[in-house]
Amino acid sequence: MSASTAAWRRRPALIGLGLAAAYALVCLTTLRVTGHDVRPLFEGVGPSSPYRWVNPPKEFAPGNVKPGASSTDVELLATGSKAAGLLSSDSQLVVNLDANAVPPKAGDNRVTVKFVPLDAAKLGKLTPPMRPDGNAYRVEMTYQPSGTPVSGLTAPGNLLVIVPEPADTVLFSDDGQTWKPLPSQHESGSGAESTTFTSPGYYLAGTTRPLPSPVGSSGRGYGTVVVIVAVGLLAIALAWTPYARQRLRARRSTGKTSGRAAPAPRARRRR
Repeated sequence: MSASTAAWRRRPALIGLGLAAAYALVCLTTLRVTGHDVRPLFEGVGPSSPYRWVNPPKEFAPGNVKPGASSTDVELLATGSKAAGLLSSDSQLVVNLDANAVPPKAGDNRVTVKFVPLDAAKLGKLTPPMRPDGNAYRVEMTYQPSGTPVSGLTAPGNLLVIVPEPADTVLFSDDGQTWKPLPSQHESGSGAESTTFTSPGYYLAGTTRPLPSPVGSSGRGYGTVVVIVAVGLLAIALAWTPYARQRLRARRSTGKTSGRAAPAPRARRRR
């Protein structure tokens, strides 16, 4: 098999490799430049819902659905409240109460649990490098119909908060100004952080990861795009180099073996 034939047979594979590199280049560049499909995804079956921000970062503002407050009533018996699983209207905060977690109160027959999503930037500051990870939530609990606030629980429950980024901890505050970290656990299957729930108040997930640079910021975002483009072009060049070399060698070999015929000798004229 000649070198040119071998190179020709390898041509489909080389073309496929080149197209794959070009496709990867386009995908990566589009992802980085336009910011499409960059909302955080969590493990599990099916696509995750976009995070709903009270005050979204600039890149997530288009299409953001701001969450609102919601409330649920839990029946209050002679021995205390019924067991209940409570979910905020944006489905980003869950509170589970054990049976009799809220003690009984004479004259009241239910407990209203209210979730209020808040902009964490408007509450007390966290100690660096800790920063807010998503919305803060105020959890209110009141006896009904008296409206008396519930000060605490007789049995601890569980609180789970969905986060837009991997969190390090859940923080608690009585007044939304001074925060303290709670022992918490990362729920990898749901992209959430969980902790023990013992009292109404303010809850906020926190992370110490560096704040990602927004696309188009000076230096870093542009530099990343340049690197992606350079790597893609290099991949395409490497894919086509062997084919180009084989073609060049084949042309040189053809030129040596099939050169032009020498001219016939001219007849001598008779005098």
